[in-house]
Amino acid sequence: MRHFMRRWLNLDQYDGLTYSRAELIVWLTVAAMALFSVYALFAPDWHSTTPNVEDTALAWAALFYRSELLPLLVTPYIMGFIALFSIYKGRLRTSGLVVSLMVYTFSVLPVLLLASVDFYNSGYLVNIFLFLFATGLLNGQIGLLVAFIVSLVTFLLDAGNAPASFVITFIAQLVGGVIVGALYLRIAVLSRSEGVAEATVERIKLAEITTRLTQLASQRLALKEALDVAVELILANYPQFYHVQVFLNDQNNVNARLVASSGEVGEKLLARHHSLAVGSVSVIGQTTWQNTPIIAYTDDPDAIYRPNDLLPETLLEIAFPLRIGDNVIGALDLQSKTRLTLSDEDLSSFQSLADSLALVMDNIRQFELSRQRVEENERLAEQARIALQEVQRLNKRLIGRAWSDYLREQREATAVDIDLVTREIVEDNTWTETLEEAVRANTVVVDKGVVAVPLRVRGQIIGAMEFEVSSDTITQEDYALLQELSDRFGAAAENTRLVEQSQRVAQREALINVVSSRLQAMNNVEATLAETARSLSELIGAERVVIRLGRPQPNPTRSLKQAGD
Repeated sequence: MRHFMRRWLNLDQYDGLTYSRAELIVWLTVAAMALFSVYALFAPDWHSTTPNVEDTALAWAALFYRSELLPLLVTPYIMGFIALFSIYKGRLRTSGLVVSLMVYTFSVLPVLLLASVDFYNSGYLVNIFLFLFATGLLNGQIGLLVAFIVSLVTFLLDAGNAPASFVITFIAQLVGGVIVGALYLRIAVLSRSEGVAEATVERIKLAEITTRLTQLASQRLALKEALDVAVELILANYPQFYHVQVFLNDQNNVNARLVASSGEVGEKLLARHHSLAVGSVSVIGQTTWQNTPIIAYTDDPDAIYRPNDLLPETLLEIAFPLRIGDNVIGALDLQSKTRLTLSDEDLSSFQSLADSLALVMDNIRQFELSRQRVEENERLAEQARIALQEVQRLNKRLIGRAWSDYLREQREATAVDIDLVTREIVEDNTWTETLEEAVRANTVVVDKGVVAVPLRVRGQIIGAMEFEVSSDTITQEDYALLQELSDRFGAAAENTRLVEQSQRVAQREALINVVSSRLQAMNNVEATLAETARSLSELIGAERVVIRLGRPQPNPTRSLKQAGD
């Protein structure tokens, strides 16, 4: 029936209270048409004045003898289809009025038209009160007032021969019925308002909890600390639950591990490293597997429930999946000592709470991962910096050793004095105080018109130069120029040293190749030894060369002497 109403009567256009009202009108319309059909076929209130069909109970058979029954028989069906068509077109108020008129036609008019019966009886009163309450239920207090007026007028039109006591009693009953109906409608409105108020309070409470949870994420708390605060927050706002805990799936979604739990029991469960397999026969296992809330009553033998020896008082356990998009990352578990009945709105609210908690957990986890990546990058950067410093230290050490060897082997002058006025160049290895200070302090030294600048190669000091200026004032631009000059000199000097070193290596390689060629030309050992000696004399200036082949023989005299010692 519901499928029929949704598909053919287009009830999806309604929502909330209007949907319930439209559904009620459809049910009343169908029920009224069905009852009228039964009544028309089998009720004994239809009487024929024809002698051949006296006291027949079939209205459709009596129709052949009383043509005035035709409108009475057809009208309720026409009204029913008009009401259903109004529902289909979205005219809810019109359909309510039509159904009210249909009830009136079905319950009151037959008594007026079939005057052969005594309508001052309880059945007649029931019909009028049925019309009264149906109209009030479908159209509110205004409809109730209109139905009261119509019912009163209908009664007065046919109560001319009725006793005065009956008329007064009926009017009093009718007024009482209106009052009762009005009170019922008022109570219904108040109940609906109370329900709306309660729903509003629940939404406000849910919004406050969600805001608090969002603040936990903004406070950059650790995940464990934030979840502990969230558990206590939920426990404080929903006293119907005595135990709250949060499970988090591992990276492979194999096990759901307990990460937060309330009270001393929670501390014991955390100490146990409590966990449940995803998909296991348990509330948590099925929630994380099916991605849907699971409700289990512990006294139900068919419930999916795994008892916990630390929580023997639990009568209800319900878990909600913690979802990020379509992925389940864990579950929010709530347990109660009472057998609660949760509505769809309650389930929706708690699922919304679980989704908010999942979002907070994901934000905190992403922040922790980002912080870990930053710390790892900082650690790698520090290692790279230390390694670079070590490379620079070794490089400076190698450059210093290379320049020490180079200056020691250098035969040309490595210290000169140049007089730019007389253009005289004098070799002088003495160090002035300013030169020594520049090398020792590794900085530009200015003393009474004399400026000394250290000469560096890749940070390694290889010397210093000194010159005289006419002014004692050295600007920052001058210092920058001197620093640039020092670096340029160091680069040029290093290039020169490397070129000379390459040339010496090339010369040695050439000499070694020549000697190798000579040795390969010899055809006996003695000639090879002689050529080797001559080559050593040419290469390194050796004055005496001693060559021995084979292994040394033991010397008996030396052995005895060593034994005596």
